[in-house]
Amino acid sequence: MLRTLLFYSAFLLPIISFAQAAPFEGTIVYDLKWHDQTGEMSDDQLNSLIGQEQHYHVKGNQYRSEMNGTRGMVQLYLGHDTLYSISTSAQDIVQLNVTEAQDSAISYKIIPTDEVILGYTCQLLEIKTRDGYSKYWFSDQVRIDPETYNRHQYGLWYFKLKLANGALPLKALSENKQVRFESVARSIKKEVLPEDMFRLPKF
Repeated sequence: MLRTLLFYSAFLLPIISFAQAAPFEGTIVYDLKWHDQTGEMSDDQLNSLIGQEQHYHVKGNQYRSEMNGTRGMVQLYLGHDTLYSISTSAQDIVQLNVTEAQDSAISYKIIPTDEVILGYTCQLLEIKTRDGYSKYWFSDQVRIDPETYNRHQYGLWYFKLKLANGALPLKALSENKQVRFESVARSIKKEVLPEDMFRLPKF
């Protein structure tokens, strides 16, 4: 079950933008919506299991993603080759090798838009992949350093970072044959995060 949830949570990996603003450190809170394209789970079941709220904390080459579903999903990346996916309810940890991409990009395009999210005027990055497509609305004012994630191929993260030179999504839509996912940023808070936020739990 946990590995199935990891497939869904790969959509939550932050995507990217274009300017040279100072690297962002802090927390972004997203509202989430999930839809199981296979029909195996209802929207209510999937949203309850994974969560409809994500707290994404980033500090340098580390991030922590927390979702409010019944599974208690947390993803922790500490800047090396491993993404730790943690189920706090089951007190279980699965290690993923982030140097291996599980999808490949076919094409992409960047489109100017008039959409404003939390006061930021956004551009749109559209990516067509082997398995589906993704759309990311972003601002160059909220970005991270892409080169600190140059080993993170999982979720096509470094591909997107290198392409766009930073920028976390303020709104996202991803779809393939298994799942449809939407996220919209509700709040952005720049803050200095404590180092102990990025430590593995001891179960």
